[in-house]
Amino acid sequence: MRRTAALLSFLAALAVFQLTDTAAAAVKTFRPSADTYASQGQPKKNFGSAKRLRVSDGSLPAKQAFVRFAVSGLAGSVTQATLRFYVTNGTPNGPAVYRTGAWPKKALTWARRPAVLSGPRDDKGQLVPGTWVEWDVTPWVTRNDAYRFALKGGAADALELASRETSLGIDPQLVVTTSSAPPPDPPSTVVYVAPTEGATVSGVTPVRVRAPAATEWIGVYACGGESVGEDLVIGPNGEWSVQWDTQMAGC
Repeated sequence: MRRTAALLSFLAALAVFQLTDTAAAAVKTFRPSADTYASQGQPKKNFGSAKRLRVSDGSLPAKQAFVRFAVSGLAGSVTQATLRFYVTNGTPNGPAVYRTGAWPKKALTWARRPAVLSGPRDDKGQLVPGTWVEWDVTPWVTRNDAYRFALKGGAADALELASRETSLGIDPQLVVTTSSAPPPDPPSTVVYVAPTEGATVSGVTPVRVRAPAATEWIGVYACGGESVGEDLVIGPNGEWSVQWDTQMAGC
């Protein structure tokens, strides 16, 4: 199927640029489809039934927490996505969040951890027990899909977070805000490189743009505002690139 590049629009998140359109915002809260943690000291043990997720690093055997969500029912463009956990045991130095690949078919353990697909994001400092902590995962949540995150790093004393097994209303959450309005125009400093305006494209086509060094991510939209995808890392040639499947739903 062939499409024209004139259907494309862009969204850039800069250090000084934020979405401000909230006129038609809708908020949906998702509970995890699964969560667990993995312990370096017990590399073959699965902790999927644990009521608390543990995260630690340093002198103790490392522990990393993993959570998975199935996002559905979204309409419009995602403007904010927040990962929330309830702190049951605090720490002076909290972890960062990472995006991961698919979980193993067998039970997740330290020896069978999913691949990490991103660098660290929203690294935390001191976390106090009895409070909610939030990680901004907006660049990673773009449409109805499955999303998987990991928490790792932080102090040697183990951070503990309520899991979905607690049944106390304090299980992890993914809060997604969408807007029915079309994506706003990008800052004038974002330059469209390819495909050229009006060009005919087919199959999976790389969409390339240039943006200032302060840019954190680039989002690409097509076919009436549907999210094509995002790029989180600038390439060696100073360009950002997103793969556009011209046969995606809505096109």
